[in-house]
Amino acid sequence: MNKSLIILLSLVLFPLSMSAQTKQLDKIFATYENYKNVESVSITPELFATLSAEAKSNELLTKIRLLKILNVKKGGTDKERIVWINLRTDVNKLIQENDFSQILKVKEKGDILEMYLKKSENSVLVFTADSQIEYAVFYLQGNIDKSVIDALITGEIKIK
Repeated sequence: MNKSLIILLSLVLFPLSMSAQTKQLDKIFATYENYKNVESVSITPELFATLSAEAKSNELLTKIRLLKILNVKKGGTDKERIVWINLRTDVNKLIQENDFSQILKVKEKGDILEMYLKKSENSVLVFTADSQIEYAVFYLQGNIDKSVIDALITGEIKIK
């Protein structure tokens, strides 16, 4: 195969692979949000505009197209414990299979916070927070650049 055909195929297939990752994440969220011991939140850009009174936060929030959160309490019945174990397994598998880059890992007193990024025109940022009492997954989609990542890490984005 000649180089121009390979380049053309990669340009066509790359956006499809990003779309596949967001579809996989959406499928994970759709599956787990239906369990009674799982809390879920989904925020679209229309709501972001009303969430912050600070200009800097509003500017950063306009770069985010979607925010989804799943939170599962650990403990409870065996059936409830299986939910967070399976969720963690599914998220870790997605991160590994899609070559997300780990950009942050914080471990403190048994709690682990990790941040993964898959960079593209419509980037995907995944946070996982694993503590003794709960497991949470945050999924951001949008124009995730250095300013958004820095603001998330330092707490610059203020939501009232």
